[in-house]
Amino acid sequence: MKEFPQHISKAFKLIILSLIVLSCANQDVATSELKEGKYAWKEQSKLAMALNELVYGRGTIIGDTLTLIDSVSFHTISCGNFGYGKYKIEGDSLYLNYDSTGKRYDSSMFYEKYTEVYYIEDSNTVTSEFRVKKSLDSDESRKVMSRLHYIGGE
Repeated sequence: MKEFPQHISKAFKLIILSLIVLSCANQDVATSELKEGKYAWKEQSKLAMALNELVYGRGTIIGDTLTLIDSVSFHTISCGNFGYGKYKIEGDSLYLNYDSTGKRYDSSMFYEKYTEVYYIEDSNTVTSEFRVKKSLDSDESRKVMSRLHYIGGE
């Protein structure tokens, strides 16, 4: 077997090392700017949702909306819940700090404080992965994803 000349081997190693360094450097760059306004679920084909379930093993939450009201406050609406609170952005993460939540079928509010985290994909898209119960009576849960796209000011 014929070996590469020494200078070609060193050049090849230098190119590979440079590509690795450049690819790692770009991973730390995150979009931390989000527009104020409404972010909502964007309808996907049934095929895309089925592939997401098959390939990644997660369902898709449909119908969620998130509204960033000003540089501090937000409110959310999902198929069964709604909530209010304050948000903050750190790096590539959007932290929703809930002050109160409620269920759409019940008029009472719960003043349960908790934090939900969304990953900022770009200035128009946020995603979150979490687990939900399969039913109210079951402890069994499944992994789901909520992906919201900017649709305009409020």
